[in-house]
Amino acid sequence: MADLYPMHLQHDHSDKVGMKTQQFPLGLFDCNETKNQEVIQLLKFLTEKYVPLDGNEVIDEVFIGGDRLTDERVQGAQRAMENAETSKGKLQGFISKIEDWHHMINFLEAICKSTFKQESLAERGTMYYFKILLNAKNVKGKVKNSFRAHKLLYYVVFDALCCSLFMQEMNVEDEDQLLPSDFQEKTDEDKISWLNEICCRIVKKYV
Repeated sequence: MADLYPMHLQHDHSDKVGMKTQQFPLGLFDCNETKNQEVIQLLKFLTEKYVPLDGNEVIDEVFIGGDRLTDERVQGAQRAMENAETSKGKLQGFISKIEDWHHMINFLEAICKSTFKQESLAERGTMYYFKILLNAKNVKGKVKNSFRAHKLLYYVVFDALCCSLFMQEMNVEDEDQLLPSDFQEKTDEDKISWLNEICCRIVKKYV
């Protein structure tokens, strides 16, 4: 059934998100991120080189990415220049963001902090119980040091729980009994409607 749903859901901005992202290698700079003045000087240099300007005013903003520390330092530098007279002087040509990789690590760290505890290994249904059950020996230490192993454990457990809930909702014990007898005769639209209806019931019941 995986091929029933489109790989991409069309929307008003589909043409924009499909465009190739333009990226610039910034190179290496002798900048100490713990010193606000050095970050300000770096942003001033990058503004002149990469930010679209009309005189001393910013025409369009550009993204600047990094880890949590970089994001914090860039925003701190912008706050320090809030009293400048122009948008260029205020360093408003940059939108600071944490890169996706760091976002995923931060998110998974937060999830593990609240759901992955060794003292719960004897409690059925906890993540640490599943770690032992699945013999996931590579899930150990800090998330940032074994991100893939932690991520795969949660993916496996989540997929299994979804399948279990689906089977409960259909009141079957064998996965071969999940689909109705006339499923193959249905159109793709009818198959999707059937599947969406069951998924909605599950979400409303358990979420």
